[in-house]
Amino acid sequence: MSIVYKNKWLNIKKKNNYYFVDENLDQVVIIPYVNKSFILVKQFRPTLNKNTIEFPAGSFNKNIESPKRAGIRELFEETGIKIKNIHRLKKIKKLSINPQRNTKLPYIFYVKVNKKELLTIRSKSNKEIITVLFIKTNNLLRLIKKGSIISSFMNGILFSFLLIKKKIIIKY
Repeated sequence: MSIVYKNKWLNIKKKNNYYFVDENLDQVVIIPYVNKSFILVKQFRPTLNKNTIEFPAGSFNKNIESPKRAGIRELFEETGIKIKNIHRLKKIKKLSINPQRNTKLPYIFYVKVNKKELLTIRSKSNKEIITVLFIKTNNLLRLIKKGSIISSFMNGILFSFLLIKKKIIIKY
């Protein structure tokens, strides 16, 4: 195996005639929810040259912070919601973003946001986030069906969450 390209974010490696991406940082995604609604962010993705709707997520260095702390940080940076008790985050089994080319399996957590925390939501939190969205489960499923949510990874995360939380009834 050889590295054919390297920068501070990723390495492109070659094994025989097969190329794949090895990200230098780990990834974390957090699913914030309240009853039958989710908090998502709308942001511009240069790779697609369009806006996407996603759960708060980002990268972190495991040598500096834990996956749960990174999830709490990303949630705050992208939405303004501050979770104080790290033990409220519940883990979902890891899913691959792209098993064909990526080696990392992001950490995925969910957290039930309370009414007091909801009051801290910002409509726009940083230069990357266009807006913070509060979307009911049924409307989120309609957006997926309509093709407005294009990340298969985000759809997989939502599906995994809904399987765990069977109490959230799906009617759309």
